[in-house]
Amino acid sequence: MEKLYLNLGCGDTAPDGWVNCDSSWHAQASKVPGLHRLLEAMGLASGARWPKNIQYLSLARRFSWASGSVDCVYASHVFEHLSARVAENLMKESHRILKTGGVLRVVVPDLLYHARKYVSSWSDTRSGAEEFLTVTHLRLPEERSLIRRMYGLIMDYPNLHKNMYDEVTLREVFVRHGFTEIRSAQYGVSHYIDAIRSVEARTDGYEGSLYLEALKP
Repeated sequence: MEKLYLNLGCGDTAPDGWVNCDSSWHAQASKVPGLHRLLEAMGLASGARWPKNIQYLSLARRFSWASGSVDCVYASHVFEHLSARVAENLMKESHRILKTGGVLRVVVPDLLYHARKYVSSWSDTRSGAEEFLTVTHLRLPEERSLIRRMYGLIMDYPNLHKNMYDEVTLREVFVRHGFTEIRSAQYGVSHYIDAIRSVEARTDGYEGSLYLEALKP
């Protein structure tokens, strides 16, 4: 039987063999001829083109999959963008829809890694503050025009990091939602997912990322 793998908050990483989901309106706009070009011309969208095999999914609501029907839930660099309420929903719903023995793999920026890098870079003449604020996505953008601000209210812009995690705090989230066999991993390497290289297909991962995966008992 073919396995059901979900790729949540997929962005433009939408491999075959996965159900690729994202809440971005830009992903849906790319499916409408001319609409993305219009948004691009107005300065409201980048020139990037989204894959067509992306379906809309709100991580704040009940997922459409039946309880115990999914083999793997994968979420890379999306968890840190979620409010506490939505993050709780993602974990609760992932646990519900996973089969017994199903896998949840979450990838986030590692706060400890970036904090250590920032501290080690500091001296009386040099500070890594600019890099730290950039890589942790914690800096507010410059003031935008009225039309861009109105558009941003619809698009949940600016989509900054709403939380940051290290291994201890992320493990606590897994434990609190009933996951077991929690193990750290590396980019393109999984203890449980045989198709991991299809969704983590770059030659290398993102610097300073934390990879945790666990099982539903």
